[in-house]
Amino acid sequence: MGKSELEYRLEQLKTLKKQGFRYLARAEHGELRAYRQMPIRQINFWYAPSERPHPIDPHSFDEVNWRGKPLEILSEIKRIKKVLKG
Repeated sequence: MGKSELEYRLEQLKTLKKQGFRYLARAEHGELRAYRQMPIRQINFWYAPSERPHPIDPHSFDEVNWRGKPLEILSEIKRIKKVLKG
């Protein structure tokens, strides 16, 4: 991933964080959503009680997959900043 891609990704994550989202998770069918609280894996999707998740472009964040854990937005922001600093 190039520097401009990382910078764009960082801006996406910062925007989500400002809106109060803390996690990204992908459903089995590929739908990607942002959550404010840690979602729980259901039959084929992620669920967070009392929350309506925010849809994200499904072509973003390819490393977030159904079989993995939700991506912590704050941790990813820190990781990208560290990579960009070199």
